[in-house]
Amino acid sequence: MKHPAVLLSCAAMSLVSGAPAIAQATPKAAAIEATFANHSTHFIDADHFDPRLVLPPPPAQGSEQTRRELKELHEIQTTRTSEALARALADDRDESIFIFADVLGPKFNAAALPATAEFGKMIRNDAEIIAGRSKAWFARPRPYAVDPSIAGCPYRASKPVLTSYPSGHATNGFSYGFVLAALMPEHSTEILRRARDYADQRLVCGHHYRSDVDASAILASEFARDASSNPEFVGRLNAVRAELRSAGFLK
Repeated sequence: MKHPAVLLSCAAMSLVSGAPAIAQATPKAAAIEATFANHSTHFIDADHFDPRLVLPPPPAQGSEQTRRELKELHEIQTTRTSEALARALADDRDESIFIFADVLGPKFNAAALPATAEFGKMIRNDAEIIAGRSKAWFARPRPYAVDPSIAGCPYRASKPVLTSYPSGHATNGFSYGFVLAALMPEHSTEILRRARDYADQRLVCGHHYRSDVDASAILASEFARDASSNPEFVGRLNAVRAELRSAGFLK
């Protein structure tokens, strides 16, 4: 059996390629340090995480790419159906690993899979910390703050304005997806497709640009690759594998 690091890297690189390695100790902005001083990670060393060495900077305000991305958001809003908006709202409310029940079936749930549920919470914790550090560093305005004509989803007023890049939701979804695709390679196509769909719901809601969710895929791939060398991560991965096998998800 391949080492988890190899499996996770293969799954992640099916969506992303050429991402730089997570940086070792480099100076971070004091504001970022203060924001996350009381947050601890499970599987990665967040103190050695530097957003500048993992992600490219977002497109500049007023740039041609930003204008194209705003145009895309307007087109999505013009053509989205009430059903599409309802799906986007449902995905906004659910940030658990069980978003993949859509493709894995109703038996993929927290009650039936407690080890998977706990593992998912730990992944989300770490993914949110590195996404939050990245948001704080790049401070990209949300699309609706740049163009008020973007209607967005009804709850947009609760979202901080300078937190567009990368998407935290999408980082969670991709992180789960890369791990699950490595665990269940026979379902990897559906899992990774669902991860991308989950990320794209942020565009349907008008909360993020295309480049925000693309950056989230890079960030999640780096998280998965870095975490896979952590002994606790490997131990919990093996426990989840056993649980999934017992539940009939693995042969």
